[in-house]
Amino acid sequence: ILLASCDDEYGPRKESTPVFVTAAVSPATFTFGDSVTLTTTINDPATMLASLYYEVISEGISITTGEIPLSGDTAQITKAIFIPLLSNQSDNASVQVHLIARNVLKGAAAYQIEGLTGKRPVYERLYLVTDNGAVALLNVLSADKNKFAGTSLTLDPSFRFRIAEKLTADNRIDYSGDVYGNVNGRIGMIDMNGESAFIYTPN
Repeated sequence: ILLASCDDEYGPRKESTPVFVTAAVSPATFTFGDSVTLTTTINDPATMLASLYYEVISEGISITTGEIPLSGDTAQITKAIFIPLLSNQSDNASVQVHLIARNVLKGAAAYQIEGLTGKRPVYERLYLVTDNGAVALLNVLSADKNKFAGTSLTLDPSFRFRIAEKLTADNRIDYSGDVYGNVNGRIGMIDMNGESAFIYTPN
């Protein structure tokens, strides 16, 4: 007679699903192009946790997704999530965050965070500031308050830049206002330690 153990590298096999103890996003009202903080506690005393998948949705459109690896039978997570400003994104939009927690035996549980509001930033003008100090004024288009254009721009084919809401008296970026640069390959809000965006034109 051959007796096989039900144990494996994860311990005794038991059918179970993760449990969301708490889950929240702060702030509840935010500006697109900024980051929010996801905090959640998940446990599964019968089976080790494996991962947490998140998806941010507004008006039926997926804005961003990600996956966080988990371990052990309890996970306390604090995660900054960048919320990009998408083209034609409406103002004061309802936003939801969908969560799916999985354990190592493929047990899964879903949770949805609601009651979030995303706002579009509104500007009368912006400034394109290159890393070498050149400044170009960008005026809002009368036909679309969310689009900006510059005239008589003289820029190199390839350059690095930031887009600023405000300038100081000596034409430097004033970081008390909004500033945009490169955030994970997209234009997003940055602070003075953030990375410049770039335009590259091959020869």
